Amino acid sequence: MKKFNEIHSCYFLRDRRKKISLHENGKKYHATNPDEKYVAQYRVDDPDEQNVENKKCDYALYIFDDEEAKKDDDRLIFIELKGKDIARAIKQISKSIETWVVAHDIWPRKMDARVVAAGYPNPKYVRSDELRLNKTLYKYGKGELKVSSNGRFEENL
Repeated sequence: MKKFNEIHSCYFLRDRRKKISLHENGKKYHATNPDEKYVAQYRVDDPDEQNVENKKCDYALYIFDDEEAKKDDDRLIFIELKGKDIARAIKQISKSIETWVVAHDIWPRKMDARVVAAGYPNPKYVRSDELRLNKTLYKYGKGELKVSSNGRFEENL
């Protein structure tokens, strides 16, 4: 079974930096990489895509220790930096997983999703989409969705 970075080699940055920072329109995602594992950063969404149904999340991080190592360090995080439309962010992450993971039969050891929003969910926020995404994250990588509504998200990798 192939690893994520063997299928997707279009990362825009790959290194062992201790601090990872992604930001867009005032929303910020920060991660600390204390063990200095390799982190490949991907720009997932095509900015020229006009069809809302085909929109994907903003970024993906693939964390791995060594390309020759087993799948011990094999984690994937999909990240959407969004205004207040958390329901749409969840749909974009789901579409990204469908296109980048499921379609290629990739099974990372852990797969998570992060939504960094500027405010609280709007009334259209649909919990069933959130539950469906959490099921997919658990199935493919025993991961989970975390949503931040203050425009910032910080975590350790």
